[in-house]
Amino acid sequence: MVSLKQLLAFDAVAQAGSFSAAARRLRLTQPAVTIQVRLLEKAYNVRLFKRLSDGLALTDSGRRLFALTREMFDIEARIRAELLASRALTQGELSLASDSPHGAVDVLAAFQRRHPAIRLAVSFGNSTRVWQLLTEQRVDAVIAANPGPDDRILAVPYRRESLVALVPSRHRLAGRRTIAIRDLQGEAVIAREPESGTQIILERVLGLAGVTVNMAMRLGSREAVHEAVAQGLGIGLGTDREAGWDERFQVARIREGRDVSIDTVACLKSEIGRGAVDALLAVARDLAAGNHR
Repeated sequence: MVSLKQLLAFDAVAQAGSFSAAARRLRLTQPAVTIQVRLLEKAYNVRLFKRLSDGLALTDSGRRLFALTREMFDIEARIRAELLASRALTQGELSLASDSPHGAVDVLAAFQRRHPAIRLAVSFGNSTRVWQLLTEQRVDAVIAANPGPDDRILAVPYRRESLVALVPSRHRLAGRRTIAIRDLQGEAVIAREPESGTQIILERVLGLAGVTVNMAMRLGSREAVHEAVAQGLGIGLGTDREAGWDERFQVARIREGRDVSIDTVACLKSEIGRGAVDALLAVARDLAAGNHR
């Protein structure tokens, strides 16, 4: 095996033209540098330097090796520069998953303003899927609500959201700005899939209130729920931020659903220390503190 210390000592001597100058450059003693070069020559039975009256000169073998060590250490310097650039957030990519485009937009916008050189690759899915992607290390971080208990995950909450009802314009509850959860007793409700974070919250709130609804249908996206409500097929449920606006339905706050959802930015604890991940967590902390820049 070629010793990196020996190659480093040889390269420094070849650049500096003397053992003493190379020792100063490497912050070593001259005998230490001399020993490393001698060990290299002995290991491969080769002479790398010849002594002249005015100093050292490279042999033919030394010149060929010097060309290679210059190339090697140049690549090492480029690798170091690449890693430092990523740490300094002047380049790189961050892969993210989110359970809501509406919930993620503030975080993504703030991050891009601060670190425009970092490319963001964002995928969307229901809550269960997003947290699964994180624990399987298929994304660097997530922007998602209500993390479950998991010692591997660090979650930084940045916003609380409330539960709202999307009511068709011709429904008996239309026109109310707030409703009680008991007002939904027996009503046809447009549900999300069981893995949806919104659906999980809804069923918890209904269960605590002892209210039974008619799950008229289950749909796999917020957009589909909005359209079904607009067509008068039932009442939809969501968080206030993702409710949207459509003249065909109205939004009413549910009194028992205040601040039931917590939006977070989360990563695996093993990712703490990566520049871009730390920067994303910092955005969440600033949003929680009211700093939107």
